[in-house]
Amino acid sequence: MMNKAETISEERRRHKRVIRPLNIRFCSDQENPSKWDLPSIVKNISAGGLSFIAPVDLKDKVLNLEIMSPLLSPRTLKIKAIVLESKPSDNASFFDIRAQFLDISEENKLDLSILEKD
Repeated sequence: MMNKAETISEERRRHKRVIRPLNIRFCSDQENPSKWDLPSIVKNISAGGLSFIAPVDLKDKVLNLEIMSPLLSPRTLKIKAIVLESKPSDNASFFDIRAQFLDISEENKLDLSILEKD
């Protein structure tokens, strides 16, 4: 069984990371979806996961993500992800988050392929 670092390294080899200004909203899958009031900005995204900033520490959380992009409009990418890393950002009020997508559906794969294009 691979540990988190090996999983991340494997992801980096398989998927191209794209820096794209995407807006997201998220909540823990343990929370009520009415808590979709935690907005953020994606730092980079690939078919395997994403990096973003968050106003809270999300260590070891499973998240429900909603990713918005003009490239997908009017659709919104809704996908689950597990947080692999949550560390304080350069700005003390935020955390740098790295997360891996879970249970990627065919529709999610199509949307992610659109977001990966240059």
